[in-house]
Amino acid sequence: MESCACGESWRKSCAVLLSRAGAAVAMALLVAPAGASAQDQPPSAQDSRETSFSLVPGPFVNPNLGVGLTVYPLLTFHTSKDDAVSPPSVATLPVMYAIRPPLSEAGTRYSFALGGATKIYLDEDRWRLQGLVGYANLYRQFRGISGDTSGTPEFDYREMVGIGLVQVMRQLGWRPLYGGLIVAYVAFKDETANPENQAILDSLGTKADWTGQFNWGIALEIDTRNSQYYPSTGLDFTLRTYASLSDAQYVVLQPNFNQFFSLSGGNRLVLAYQLFGQFGFGDVPLTYYANYGSHGTTVGYSQGEFVDKMMAGLDVELRWLFWRRLGMLAGGGIGKVFPSFDGFGPQPWLPSGWVGLLYQVMEKSDIRANLTLAVGKSEVALYFGLGQTF
Repeated sequence: MESCACGESWRKSCAVLLSRAGAAVAMALLVAPAGASAQDQPPSAQDSRETSFSLVPGPFVNPNLGVGLTVYPLLTFHTSKDDAVSPPSVATLPVMYAIRPPLSEAGTRYSFALGGATKIYLDEDRWRLQGLVGYANLYRQFRGISGDTSGTPEFDYREMVGIGLVQVMRQLGWRPLYGGLIVAYVAFKDETANPENQAILDSLGTKADWTGQFNWGIALEIDTRNSQYYPSTGLDFTLRTYASLSDAQYVVLQPNFNQFFSLSGGNRLVLAYQLFGQFGFGDVPLTYYANYGSHGTTVGYSQGEFVDKMMAGLDVELRWLFWRRLGMLAGGGIGKVFPSFDGFGPQPWLPSGWVGLLYQVMEKSDIRANLTLAVGKSEVALYFGLGQTF
């Protein structure tokens, strides 16, 4: 809940490409408000299609990065004023800085990210082009694999990652159906002061020296949502497969399914649920592990507490805008991380429940801020930011 949507499926795809680091890079760089979805009504007035610029501050609180601020210089534009179908395109150059409490240790527990991102709609929304370049320097905590610290110590470390990514999607006959390709280059390294702890990170495929990898991916999406910002009807199904082109041979598969139901004939009372998963095969480095508690998964868990090659879960949430711009939400979820399909059974279930307050910050675009309290299996977590749980 660090941010608002800049295309939920795009943000999740980036988070898979660099899962642990991607949770911060994608959040920091892909969270600025974007255009409406293809299902939104086209603008009725020509002046609504003019280029606009704004500076959007995005304060946040969450158990992963701590207390922070992302600032989005945001450019919204249309590639063709004669195109009355395509949503507005967006470009942003955001900067993020955060400190994980206690604030007295801000000199070592800080994180920052910067970069640029764009999402461009062309030819009456038949083509969707997305690009990202960014760098993040993050404070992390190692808590074992699958939450098991019996064989390894717990320690802090610093994770650095750079990414360049291009995604090209084409409408495939049926209007809600898109398919395309993703090409990315990711460089990363993890550092900690203790040599024995560094050896643990090295054994998991993330070293103190920079490691660069080319990745390619295939993307498929069916999107019938009535809005990108705050859907009240429709569904969004995405399926993405990523593979490494480097010496480390691995494949990551990420299916995700969201569905939304309007219970009041509009967007003031909405029931939503999601099924999410991530499945890694081969020599997957720690940087690409599934991370339970990262954005787009069940809240109430700190990122790094439960990580493994695979993850699956279910979330359900009720969202109610009960008075003017003020509302509330309540939800629950359950899932688990596991090393392989054969290892699914023995791993513990990770339940969570949450309640929160909503405030509609931008009425026209229906962008909302939320303050949410979540209770997981081992902690109570507080979240504040723009956007929604999923």
